[in-house]
Order: sequence, then C-alpha cells, then structure tokens
Amino acid sequence: KMFRDDTGWRRVFFCSWFPALRILRDNPQDFTRQLDAIAAAGYQGIRVFLAVGGWSDYWDGREVAPVGFTKWLFSQQSGHLHPAGYGAWIEAWPDYDDLLRKLLRACRSRKLRLHVTTGDMQIICPDAAIELDMHRRFARICAEEGGLEVIALAEATNEFPLNRHGGDSPQSIEQMGKILRVWTDAIPGVLTAMGAIPQNEEPASLEKASTYGNVCAVHVTRQPVETAVKRALGLVYWEGDYRHFPKPFWEGEHIGPGPDSYQ
Repeated sequence: KMFRDDTGWRRVFFCSWFPALRILRDNPQDFTRQLDAIAAAGYQGIRVFLAVGGWSDYWDGREVAPVGFTKWLFSQQSGHLHPAGYGAWIEAWPDYDDLLRKLLRACRSRKLRLHVTTGDMQIICPDAAIELDMHRRFARICAEEGGLEVIALAEATNEFPLNRHGGDSPQSIEQMGKILRVWTDAIPGVLTAMGAIPQNEEPASLEKASTYGNVCAVHVTRQPVETAVKRALGLVYWEGDYRHFPKPFWEGEHIGPGPDSYQ
C-alpha cells in the first residue's frame, strides 16, 4: 500500500507540468525557471505528457508532437472518440528526441523523477504498431538517460476511456498491457500504470484501470470538495479494510480549486 526507495518508505509528492516539453522547446529560460521552482518547492517529481494535443482547445499552441497528426474538432455530440471535423496538421518535431533527453537530464541533475504519460492517442497515434514503436522510442531514450534514476512511473494513456482509440474496450486494454511491457523491458523495476478512469472510485472501474501494471492510477472526484475528500480517503480505507485493494493507488490528478487540477 506504500512506496519506498533505497532510503525507506516515502510519501510520494509530485506536481503536474503537462506541457513541459513544449515550454522547453519554445522558451528554455522559462523552462529552467519553472523547473528550479518545482525543485525548490520540495516536490519529488513531475507528471508530464510525452505526447498530447488532439481535440481540446486547451492544447492549441501547447501540443507535444513526437509524431505528426491531424487535430480533431470536438463536440459534445461526437464525443471524445469520434471527430466532429478535422483541424490543422501538426508536424512532428524534428528535435523531439533531443528535447526529451534535455528534459530527462535537467530533472536527473535536480534529483527529480518523472511520471510520464500520453494523451489524445486516438488522434495522435491510432495505429497500434506505430504506437508501440513510439513507446519503444520513449522508453529507450529514458533508459539511456538514467532509467530508474529519473523515471518513477510509466503510464500508458491519460484517462484512457476518453483518450485511446478503442476507449476502454478489451482490445484497447490489451494494447496498454503491451505498452507497459515495453517500459518494463527497457527499465526493469519501473512502476507502471494503464491510466485512470476519470473522477471515478467505483470498484469495477478501479479493477479495470489496474488490469495491467503494478500501480492503479486514479483521478479522484473533484467537486464538491466534501464529497471529493471522502471518496479520495475511501480509496485508502476501503470501508475499514485498508488492505483490500491489491495494488497501491497513484493519484495523478487531485481534488483542488476548480474543475481541473492544472487550474
């Protein structure tokens, strides 16, 4: 139920910095300023997106593009898994691998570890074979730049029912299992998680979200705060049987002021 490293048992306390690679690419000085502030604040690590930028307007100008892709237009009617239309073509960054190495080295030198994940994969990388190759590329670079000294957790897809081709179908879940094996082959001992079912603490959802991986990623209910706190604590205490759930929880997005953690 707890995490440890060579120093003993640890409370794991990370922050979210989703577009870190984009900031490094566009404004290296601001990247360094923010990274130093994260280290000074006492965080042990950072959650970053290695690829993102498909359907949400929030990501316009914040895309992280290891491969080229066509943006989707989103509507409530079409939902997350089907495009309401098509937007601009986003070119793959020719310097992506170098930027990832710089990010890893900057974090390692500050003794910060990373929780790496991806978003919008039904748009960015809908082909299963290409997606596996992309993760092999990520994992190889991360292994070469320090492995466990810099990577704490490899997560297949952020909020996978919304952000994967196939959503939470059996085929999609099997693909996430293959992705996690890519990471453990490259970095033996790394923590792994499929991804969270958003704002959901139901037992069936938690079990689905931990089909593969040694950690269950959760994004807890956020509003109202009283309910959110109760449900977050309920994950741990589980109606008085705190050892019931077989895997430790990793709360990648928490309750907070506003509907989304980055606010």
